Amino acid sequence: MNYWAVGATHGETDVSKDFLDKNIWYDGYAEDGDERNKSILEEVEVGDIILMKSSSTKGPSHSITFTKLKGIGKIIEKVEYYSFKIQWTKIKELPLDFDGISYRKTIEILREDEMLDYAKFVMEKEIPKEARVIYSFLVKSMSHRKIQVEVLGEEAPPRGGGFLTMTILHNYEIKADKKGVLKHSTLENEFKIATGKYLEALQIIKRYYPELTSNETFQITNMSKNIILYGPPGTGKTYESIDYAVKIATGTSSDEHSENKYVFDELRTQGQIEFVTFHQNYCYEDFMVGIRPNVDEETNTLSFKKHYGIFYQIANNAKENYLASLEEKGKLMSVQELVNDLLEKLRNGEIINLKTPTNVPFSIKYLSEYTIQLVYSNGSENNTLSVDTLTDLTEGKREYKSSLRSYFYPVKDYLLSKRLDEKGEKVKLKNYVLIIDEINRANISKVFGELITLLEDDKRLDEENELKITLPNGEKEFGVPPNLFIIGTMNTADKSIALIDIALRRRFEFIGFYPKYEGFNSDAITLLQKINTAIFEAKKKSADYLIGHAYFMNHQPIDTILKNKVVPLLMEYFSGKTEIVTGIFDGTDWNVNYNFNTYSWDISKK
Repeated sequence: MNYWAVGATHGETDVSKDFLDKNIWYDGYAEDGDERNKSILEEVEVGDIILMKSSSTKGPSHSITFTKLKGIGKIIEKVEYYSFKIQWTKIKELPLDFDGISYRKTIEILREDEMLDYAKFVMEKEIPKEARVIYSFLVKSMSHRKIQVEVLGEEAPPRGGGFLTMTILHNYEIKADKKGVLKHSTLENEFKIATGKYLEALQIIKRYYPELTSNETFQITNMSKNIILYGPPGTGKTYESIDYAVKIATGTSSDEHSENKYVFDELRTQGQIEFVTFHQNYCYEDFMVGIRPNVDEETNTLSFKKHYGIFYQIANNAKENYLASLEEKGKLMSVQELVNDLLEKLRNGEIINLKTPTNVPFSIKYLSEYTIQLVYSNGSENNTLSVDTLTDLTEGKREYKSSLRSYFYPVKDYLLSKRLDEKGEKVKLKNYVLIIDEINRANISKVFGELITLLEDDKRLDEENELKITLPNGEKEFGVPPNLFIIGTMNTADKSIALIDIALRRRFEFIGFYPKYEGFNSDAITLLQKINTAIFEAKKKSADYLIGHAYFMNHQPIDTILKNKVVPLLMEYFSGKTEIVTGIFDGTDWNVNYNFNTYSWDISKK
């Protein structure tokens, strides 16, 4: 894999934004018929990394040479010798200036310099593990800039950012006569040799985040929080999303998919992983908050009940865990756990005696899964408390101002008194994962609404640019916790792809999945390669419409697979033109012809 510095102008026009928006890059000279760079362009391969830049001078008398980095991406398709499809990486720090570095040519191989180091960190995470570990602790309690100024003092650069911070940590704490970080792995050992600013850094770690002492925790929590697995059908996107989810949630994953699936199912029952499939009728009220009709089984009366969608629920679970993990001791139970425990007690016949703020006694008992009965001191049972109201009061989502507040709030206080178990162990921070299959099948703006902004890493709770919103149901201060990860899958052959707009694209990292030619029948592999070569040419060299390997991995006869799966998909690709579909199989060992008498496909091996 090579790293290339490439220009971002066509003539005198800066086209970098156009390249980023369209996920492309091309040589403007070659586009105009000038082949001056042809020999070097022919060396560029799929999988190489390109750094889109411009070089100039600045400062007094323009004495400082610098290169402005505008984008970093991986080449996923070579359309022409001079034109490429690019998977650009979302980097909020860009554009970024690198002083003392100059790349003047339209395309050239990167040298061993700071810009190459930066690119390797972004694409390969090539920063010493020890510096990353220290950074993982510090960034939890301080911003990048604060780390640099308060911990690294005079070594602080004028700009922040994860890469720069880690580079400074590495250079200042490890290389500049600082001993320990490269040779020891535990905080205890580090404290034995730490002095000065390095000791201050370790004290911050120990004080705020003693549970984050393993490299594994950093590697998982530092993964992108929003990713989309994209590619043509049958390339294993949904299959792989399970492995991704398990790795994010647990920190490890097995090489055996079946083992990961077992863990995946267990974590789903515990609410740490959720799975949903989008479709055209899916909306915000399904995904986030809304109302649903509710029929009372005894009276047959219709009412409307609050509905909390799958995103709201898992975000709330992740938030409860995140806040509990910050407690110094004891297990901080979630409100839902408290309500469930209360209902369990009442369901088993227990009557709980309470008092109003003026010491008037009353009690509560079970009425239904949705309602708690209030029992006054004179035996009257004229009023009830809904479980939804109790939950909202306990979570601070609403206030109750009627006379019944004297009875409702003591129930809330009773719940909160049971929240902290002093004898319990400290809650460990967990990662929660929501998988959205077929994410491009729904109207993204309609489903996500204002959540699009809250998904960004720096807009999460307790992050540098934390944002909270008021939901349509009136709930205030809703935010997305930093331990919630989203994995989407997207079929590039689906015409609904047009709905994936820039707002979503720039908040997700995209990981491509394409056909694999190994691990199944050799005849099928040869056939699949030839089919995909023909499709690639017929579809103007687009990889979006290839046939995935999954179709050939279910041990069915090849002719059955072609007739029932591959040919119908090709008919969809080529708008029912049978002659084109037949032509796709030219050069293969198979005869595939449409029978106009039986209106079916005749498929046989030559």
